[in-house]
Amino acid sequence: MWDNYVHQKWLIVTRGLVTLFAGLILMANPDKAMRVLMTILGFYFLLEAAILTILVLVEEQKDDAWWTFFCQGMIALMAGCLIVFFPQITLAGLIFVMASWILTVGICNLFISLQTGNAKFEGELILKFHALVLLLLSFLLFSHFQLSLTLSVGMMGLIILTHGIFTTALGFRLLRLFSFPRPKRLKKLS
Repeated sequence: MWDNYVHQKWLIVTRGLVTLFAGLILMANPDKAMRVLMTILGFYFLLEAAILTILVLVEEQKDDAWWTFFCQGMIALMAGCLIVFFPQITLAGLIFVMASWILTVGICNLFISLQTGNAKFEGELILKFHALVLLLLSFLLFSHFQLSLTLSVGMMGLIILTHGIFTTALGFRLLRLFSFPRPKRLKKLS
């Protein structure tokens, strides 16, 4: 699956940049009205679902793990539709939707990174760390439903921004726009 996924490098970068943009908007305006927040989040989720749907369609189910992107896209589509078409949703409901989406993306990314077994691939560490961070942040959201509106919006913005940073870094790494320094091998002393 990973080999098929990395062929769509610009979709990965686009997904990351859209996510970064949504996170920055949420963090810049945490005290705005709930309707603005829900509109931004709703359209972000719809964009995320569209990008993931394109990724699944382009890959044409070449691998057994295509369903991880399909699941992420369907959760994003449901979240986007819920938020856009039912704006009267409560903050607790919004946090639950966000936490569910973050948990799903974290589990899917962890599955993809572990599926390859011992085979190392470009961006493997970024993907594993990204998955673990998302799992931790989803736990924080699930466990703190009683936060104030401003703090909740800021926390959701930070989580989306984090997701965007990791996804963009993964895409840029796959495009080989940056690389990690490799440790030099030490010569054995005889």
